[in-house]
Amino acid sequence: MFQWYQKNLKKYERVLFGVLLAVIVIAFVLSGVAGQVGGDGDPARKDFVVETPLQNFSRLEFDSLVFRWKKALMGRGNMFLSFLLAHGPQIYAGDMTKNPYAYMLGGGDTRTMDREMAADICVILGAARQHEMRVTDEEIRQEVKDALSFGAGLDMEKYTAILGQMELTAEDYEKTMGEFMLVERYLGTLLSGVSVATEDVFNEFMKTGGRAKAKYVYFDDTKFRKRAESKVSQRTLTEYLRAFKGSIGFRKEAQARLEFIRVTLEPLIAAIKDDPTEAELQKYYDAHKGEFRRVYATCALPPQEYLFVPATMVDHKHDGHDHDVHDDTEEGTEIEDPYKPFKDVRKQLIEKVKAQMAADQAAITMGKVKDRVFELRMQGVAKPSFLELAKEFGLDPPGTSVFFEEDDVKPLDEQLGIPKAGSPQWYTFYNEKVDTARAASVKTDKADLMVRLIEKTEVQPYLFTSHVRAKGVTKCAERDAGMLVRKEAEALQKEFLSRYDKVYGDRMIRGDKLTDEEIAAIRFDSFTTLCADRKLDVKETEFVSRTDTVAEIPDSRQFLQTLFEIEARGDVKVSYGNSGQSLVELMEKRPPRADDFMTKRKQLEQQLLRQKQGRFLTEMLAEFRKLCKVKIDEEKKK
Repeated sequence: MFQWYQKNLKKYERVLFGVLLAVIVIAFVLSGVAGQVGGDGDPARKDFVVETPLQNFSRLEFDSLVFRWKKALMGRGNMFLSFLLAHGPQIYAGDMTKNPYAYMLGGGDTRTMDREMAADICVILGAARQHEMRVTDEEIRQEVKDALSFGAGLDMEKYTAILGQMELTAEDYEKTMGEFMLVERYLGTLLSGVSVATEDVFNEFMKTGGRAKAKYVYFDDTKFRKRAESKVSQRTLTEYLRAFKGSIGFRKEAQARLEFIRVTLEPLIAAIKDDPTEAELQKYYDAHKGEFRRVYATCALPPQEYLFVPATMVDHKHDGHDHDVHDDTEEGTEIEDPYKPFKDVRKQLIEKVKAQMAADQAAITMGKVKDRVFELRMQGVAKPSFLELAKEFGLDPPGTSVFFEEDDVKPLDEQLGIPKAGSPQWYTFYNEKVDTARAASVKTDKADLMVRLIEKTEVQPYLFTSHVRAKGVTKCAERDAGMLVRKEAEALQKEFLSRYDKVYGDRMIRGDKLTDEEIAAIRFDSFTTLCADRKLDVKETEFVSRTDTVAEIPDSRQFLQTLFEIEARGDVKVSYGNSGQSLVELMEKRPPRADDFMTKRKQLEQQLLRQKQGRFLTEMLAEFRKLCKVKIDEEKKK
């Protein structure tokens, strides 16, 4: 073999060695090129936390986004909170872990929440880039100025100080603001195409806005309590007190107290001597017509521009049976303007416009206080002095509220007023801690306030005294009396069904073909004879809606819920209340009054729109997520 090699290949040895060397070099070059292209074996690619079709976020970029959004302040808190307040109810509908108010108070695992929201934000940014959306530098600068100016301009010295408090550079803050604006722009564009049809609004209203009339027998368990109290044994009482001695009713609840500065509306209204102009009155009237709606005893259907009227809007006519059911609408009633004319409400308008002017004036003053509090917080002052703030803005010295409990804020309502919709409610301050409580702006019907929790007492269980024993006996008797009444009501319902089944069965054996009206008549007769035989006090309601009250029944809400659950006329159900039970018979159901729909249409429309927008956003983002890769789970393990 060696001789053959020496004879035939020795002369080509150098050429073969050169070819082999060239192959090795080419293999190394191609391997390097493949690595730069970014194959699956590339460590940098494996380091991506979020991948979208046109934009990827490495671990470093993702962590940077989480840090920047956590530190960057805007409005009432950081960017994550602003994102939750604006879009949380839609994107995270039904997810209680993404509650903006819990996040604001620091409840739950905010680090995990931040990373989960950051992943969603990265996905949205990727979707916005795919749709070629962007924000300009000029738009970002203007938004920064609006967000941090506090109404008094923004110079570089103040801007630098605020950035120092946030631990961010100007470049980082403006980058974060640009991301937030891009998220807002993309989601706003998506939601702009979502609308709700009037027919859908009406159908939703029909679920809760109908009317019904009932006969009922009410069993008040208070009549049974005295009898039950005499039968409470020592063993029963001891077991009850052992189980509930630390619960509500057997302890003195924790109480809270607030500090406040305020601008009271009444003196501001009194200081307005000149009446508003006709133009101001007309402007208020046009913008708040709903406040001047006529009150109808009966009303016709609304005009077509208010409502798509299905055939079911026409009330059922009298069916010929003597159940004392009458139609409360008149055929041929002319449709008139549902609003009171301007001249009839002019005096009310003057009062309302003056109140609005006073509220606007108070809002301006308290807005300056709010901006000053925020500015001090940026400077590291967590709890600014209310006394100094009052002096600075010429307000009355700060005051302290009465003590209140979480479930009893009436003392605060009487002292400071009832908080308006959109303002923090009093019970939210009860759940804060004194050490970390922050000042918050509250608007009530009496004043515009800046409020802060300053004191909270501890829960104090009562000792085993005669007071506790008497309360325990009462509680045991209430429970036992409720069980007695429930059994009696359920027994009567069973007897009603037995009587109805007997009559219905006899008619079927005879071969009668019964109509719905005849079946209802059998039910009516069975209930009437049962109540007469047992000498029960039968009462009758007017036509009521789900939101009405029945004066004779303490638990109207439960009573009405049971009434509207009954499908067939004449059928009977038991309504279980907190202080008594009712045997309820449905007499008649009717559609709601059209005027009720016109009053509640806007609110229902907004409610349905939010639900529809939430579903739309969830579906759109879910579809886009299928094109993305998110790996924050690995991050959480570390």
